[in-house]
Formats: sequence, C-alpha cells, structure tokens
Amino acid sequence: MVDRYSDLVLLMGLLVYYASINRYFTWVLTAVVMTASVMVSYTGRGRSVHSEVQGGFMERPDAWCC
Repeated sequence: MVDRYSDLVLLMGLLVYYASINRYFTWVLTAVVMTASVMVSYTGRGRSVHSEVQGGFMERPDAWCC
C-alpha cells in the first residue's frame, strides 16, 4: 500500500510542476497516468472475483500462464 502512496506523491508533484509552468497537455497526461496507476489494484481484485476475465491491455507476464 505504501508503494501506491509513493507513486501518487511523485505524480502529484509532477502535476503541480506542470500546472505552474502552463504545460496543460503534460498535466492531463500525468493525471491519466496517476488514475491508471491506482486502477491496477482494482483490476487484480476484479480478476480474483471473476475468473472468466481474460486478456487486457499491458498485462503482467505472469498473468498469461493460465
């Protein structure tokens, strides 16, 4: 859980920095990355509840086995 917080702290710092120098495209891109990094844990939880979930975008290699 601490690794998620450390990711979010780093990405929040980037959001503040890019907003301060008026780089709005990069700010939005950082916000999307921040949202995607938080959603990884929910994807794993969904797989544990629904075993029929197959495939996905940018999977971990160990998830391809079965």
